[in-house]
Amino acid sequence: IFSGTSLFCSSTQNMAQDVDVPSSTFVQHSVDVQHSVDLHIDRARRSLDKCIKIIEGIGSLASPAKDKYAFYRSIGSPKYVLAPMVRVSYLPFRLLCRRYGVQLAYTPMIPALPFAEKPDLREAVLMDASEDRPLIVQFGTDNAEHFVTAAGHVAAVPGRAVAVDLNLGCPARTAGAARYGACLLQCPDELQTLVKRVCRGCALPVTAKIRVLTDIGKTVELARMLEECGIVMIAVHGRTPDQLPPNHGLADWEAIRVVKQAVGIPVLANGNILCFRDVQRCLEVTGVDGVMVGEALMFDPRLFSNPEFPLVHGTLFRLDGPCLRLAITLALEFLQLCERFSISKDVVRRCIHGIAWQACHRDDRLRDYLR
Repeated sequence: IFSGTSLFCSSTQNMAQDVDVPSSTFVQHSVDVQHSVDLHIDRARRSLDKCIKIIEGIGSLASPAKDKYAFYRSIGSPKYVLAPMVRVSYLPFRLLCRRYGVQLAYTPMIPALPFAEKPDLREAVLMDASEDRPLIVQFGTDNAEHFVTAAGHVAAVPGRAVAVDLNLGCPARTAGAARYGACLLQCPDELQTLVKRVCRGCALPVTAKIRVLTDIGKTVELARMLEECGIVMIAVHGRTPDQLPPNHGLADWEAIRVVKQAVGIPVLANGNILCFRDVQRCLEVTGVDGVMVGEALMFDPRLFSNPEFPLVHGTLFRLDGPCLRLAITLALEFLQLCERFSISKDVVRRCIHGIAWQACHRDDRLRDYLR
């Protein structure tokens, strides 16, 4: 329009030279026309601005911003979380930890395909108790169909679990050989496709547990990708996939802090916890929503209750007196829970060996029996 008015003004001046009419008359006329056009343009712009505002308003009503903390609030905004641990995080141990402050628990990591195919495995994993809420069932797989099928079996038991979790953090060689866990972090494009299909296909919300990468920028990209694909909560282990036990070094809380600041969904921190004081420090340093604890809870299920006499791994501290008696008392409490539920002897031995570590450390007969 603007170029058109300029051309018109130029042409009127030429016309003034070709005909016997005062040039000033043509010039004045062209100025009047340009002024009229400018007024129309200004009105059109104002009308367009109004339309845009109306459309934006309608859009905000039709598609309100997603509340990324809705899931987290729906399960009570838990701060104290029991991690998924193989041969440990079954129902009796979860119930014991819940008695002492755990607010959210995960099952052990379960391979998705066997879970989908074996009713007896599903029965063992989904064994129920009214106190075992809220619960997240964790699966390991690189196959979206297997994950969705397994999640469907969980959803078929009303109220049993609040979500299903995709294991992206297990660094074990067996996990790598089976193509699940932390090895999937090496193929971001394939992982993105997997997560999209999983989130779209599951009736339950989907969470994920990851490890940090050596490059913190790539860790942030990973976390944001998971969020964009539909993951509702991320648990971040502050060690890389290459940091394997027993000499795995310290978890990087700073990396967890950066991830927390980079995403809009709830984040749980995992790593470097030995006692309740560490939990408090982790919350302060990382700014996360909750702290997930694994091995330290195996040695002291009371950890989140801030016990006066904490039970710490026997290889670090050799505590005598009341602590040894407490360990035996907790082990007996766990065994009483095992009597209520059918659980494998392998799981019982594993848990007792952790809870009563100090007693096992002192008594060769008990240690040998548990082995």
